[in-house]
Amino acid sequence: MNSEKLSPRLAKVCEFLVHYQKDAIRLADIGSDHAYLPCHLALNKQLEFAIAGEVVEGPFQSAKAEVATRGLTEVIDVRKGDGLAVITETDQINAITICGMGGSLIRNILDENKAIIRENTVLVLQPNMASYQLRKWLNQNGFVFLNETVVEDHHREYEIMVVQKNSHHKQILTVNELQFGKYNLENPTVAFYQKWQKELSLLETTYQSIVEKTGADHPKTQLMQEEINQIKEVLN
Repeated sequence: MNSEKLSPRLAKVCEFLVHYQKDAIRLADIGSDHAYLPCHLALNKQLEFAIAGEVVEGPFQSAKAEVATRGLTEVIDVRKGDGLAVITETDQINAITICGMGGSLIRNILDENKAIIRENTVLVLQPNMASYQLRKWLNQNGFVFLNETVVEDHHREYEIMVVQKNSHHKQILTVNELQFGKYNLENPTVAFYQKWQKELSLLETTYQSIVEKTGADHPKTQLMQEEINQIKEVLN
């Protein structure tokens, strides 16, 4: 993977970003690593301005080097800082991407500086785990889901969600929609089924192990059985 050819996961993030942010994109890519995502957008003339944010020195230097090598220093500003703290009001950011982190960490990053997120800002988020916790926070803090999908990338399944800051509209989501994603349920991909089949197999194995030790009446096993039934219902 490089700035010219992204992985399937980041390629989908870019596709969603370009589709849902109708205005000229002013992006904050948080946890940008090598800055491949903003560089790709800039090379394809799909970007007005971007911040590549990194809190760790190694990835920060890698991002600076990639931006400089591509001749994009006037379009992409590589900044070292924690989460959304790299953004200022004058940047006029209207799009945010956070990819490759746990859902709880993404939630915390957004929560710590949510006041900096302007109305109608489009966020494309790719949590590696804890998607339910992230969806629940987004749903409770003025964000509306626009789309979601699951893509396969090097034999792993990745969830990608698109939301927009909209404090004037409350989106009502069911328990299943918070767990699996409203749009994933409406338009499930092959990777969606693969992901949840793996989750189900792991959960059933763990359940059997606990039942053998504590019995089926233990409160923990009862909760796990409910989750197993929930996944089976969706898969069927």
